[in-house]
Amino acid sequence: MIAPDLHISALSFEVRAIGSALEWLDGRSSGTLLLIDYESEATPGAEAQELRRVVEEEILAHTSRDIVIRKIHVTPHSMRDMIDVLTQFCVGAGTVTVDITCMTRPHVVAAARFLAAVGVPDWAVTYSSPVNYGSTSSSSSTGGWRDTLILGLGDDTSMDNQGVSLGLMILGAEAGRIAVAFDDFETDAGIVVVTENPDRPDFHRAALMRTQNILQYLESFSLSGSRGQTVSASLGSNGWTREIVSLPDVVGDCHAIVDRLVTAAMSVETSESKAAPIVVYPIGPKFTIFCVIYWLTSSYADRAWCVYPIAQTHRLDYSLGLGSVHRWSSSQFQESLL
Repeated sequence: MIAPDLHISALSFEVRAIGSALEWLDGRSSGTLLLIDYESEATPGAEAQELRRVVEEEILAHTSRDIVIRKIHVTPHSMRDMIDVLTQFCVGAGTVTVDITCMTRPHVVAAARFLAAVGVPDWAVTYSSPVNYGSTSSSSSTGGWRDTLILGLGDDTSMDNQGVSLGLMILGAEAGRIAVAFDDFETDAGIVVVTENPDRPDFHRAALMRTQNILQYLESFSLSGSRGQTVSASLGSNGWTREIVSLPDVVGDCHAIVDRLVTAAMSVETSESKAAPIVVYPIGPKFTIFCVIYWLTSSYADRAWCVYPIAQTHRLDYSLGLGSVHRWSSSQFQESLL
């Protein structure tokens, strides 16, 4: 008996939450559609609730009667809860499609960690870009910060040799979130990853413009002494440096960046001190976050961490419309290893 295919999406107030699900449902007569429902925990309020209901009804209107529909509540910022859900539904399924568009970033981290560590034979990750963002001059989050999550990528992640931790900043447009994350966990050297979408160069230009002050601050840091010289041999700098990844090549570009950073982290290991921890600040585009976490989990999970501030709520005009649906398959990740 052939196992049914599975599609996983998170419900949201954003219109683009329907994109990947509708593509997957088009012409399909079997399979399981799993809808992750954060209810009012991620974005509270009656208006947000009504917008989520409209999105859900739009998805269900395109669902044939032979599609199995499951809706499950998941705590929006719990990586462990999301991994438990993925384990429950993905193991033994056919082709698994994980739509990260409207998942919280801790859940994007969970999905990447799960797919890198667990033997799901055939999977794909999708992301729907908006037609535009509501404003390139204001943050997606409002009301300050609830807390800062510090998440280990391994089952027993170590922070030994914390003083020489290396950072991996996935740049987004939220300078405030970057500042809070860096204030909670500071690293003296690392790589800032800037994601370019050739079809929308205005997106990464806006991110650079809004974060120029915090980037200048980051780039004033450096590792001193022999460890700084050792790290510089791999990174080309004993402080923070910038790297560009292109959306069409994001899988391979992120693989190369993670390889360089892991090499630098391992280079400080001596008979008296362990390799350096790597700290990811997953602030920017979710597909870049997914790729970085996938490769880090594959090669350095026991010494890799994420630092992510949680917003009180989000602006309902954060994104406008549904643009393109992007898809990356497990075979693309495997080809990057060749």
